[in-house]
Amino acid sequence: MLKFGLRQAAAVRLPGVPVSALYLRSSLLLCSSGAASRQDFRRHSSSSAPLTPRKALLSSAQVNVGRLAGAMKGRILQGETCSIDAVGAEAQSRAVKAMVFTSRYLQDTHPGLHVFFEPEAVSLPAQGDAPETKMLRLHACLLPEPTAVEKADIVVSRETNPGLTAAEIARTLRARGRQGVVSISGMGPVPMNRALKAIVLARRYMEPHFKAGESVLAGPAIETLQAGADGGEDRVRFLLSCVWGPRAIVSLPNANSEE
Repeated sequence: MLKFGLRQAAAVRLPGVPVSALYLRSSLLLCSSGAASRQDFRRHSSSSAPLTPRKALLSSAQVNVGRLAGAMKGRILQGETCSIDAVGAEAQSRAVKAMVFTSRYLQDTHPGLHVFFEPEAVSLPAQGDAPETKMLRLHACLLPEPTAVEKADIVVSRETNPGLTAAEIARTLRARGRQGVVSISGMGPVPMNRALKAIVLARRYMEPHFKAGESVLAGPAIETLQAGADGGEDRVRFLLSCVWGPRAIVSLPNANSEE
C-alpha cells in the first residue's frame, strides 16, 4: 500500500546546497492556514518588514535542484519574494523538486510548514525567430503540512488531458469543502507538466466558488521507488496535494529573471 506525504520528502537524499541563483518563478509568502493573511509571514521570517520584491529565479532543464532550493531558502529567511519561472517540462519538474527540498531546509526555522505553490500560465512574446510561447510561473506560499495519503485521488501520465483532470480536481475540492485535499501523483517531467496545467485550469473552474483572496494551491512531495533485484534505476514518484488556500500570485519587479 502506497503511503507518502510531505513529511516523507525529508528522507530524500540531497546534494550540497550553496546559496546561488537559478531558474523558475515562484513568489514566496507565508500563510499559517488556508485562510491566513500574507502578513503572517512576518511572525516567522527574520524581519518584521513587508516582503521585499525581488526579480524572479529561473529554472532550466539543467538547473541544480539543491542550489535552487538553497536560493529559495535564502529569500524566505530574508523576507523577500521568491518567484520562479520555468519553460518546459523538465524545468518545471526541477522547480517543484526544489520546493520539496526547501521545505526540508526550513524545518529548523519554520517547523511544521511546507512550501506550497500556485501555478500561473504566462505568455512570452515572440523574439527574433522564436514564436510566442507560454511558461509556468510558480508562486510559493508556506502552509501547514497536509495529511499523508495512502492512495492518490488522481494519477497522471503522458496521455493525461489537463482539462479533464482540472474538472476532477475542482469537483472533488468543492465536494470536500475548504478543509479538503485532492492528491495527484505521477512519474516523470511530462506527467508533472500535465498536472501543473490541470491545476491552472482548476483554479479557473473554481473562481465562482472562491471567497475574496482564495485560490488553489499545491503542496509537493516526492518518493523514491527502489529498483528491484533484477537491477534497473530507481524511480521517483511525485505527489501534489491540492488545497483551498490564500491567493499567492503577486506582482514582480519589471526586470529579467535572475540566473
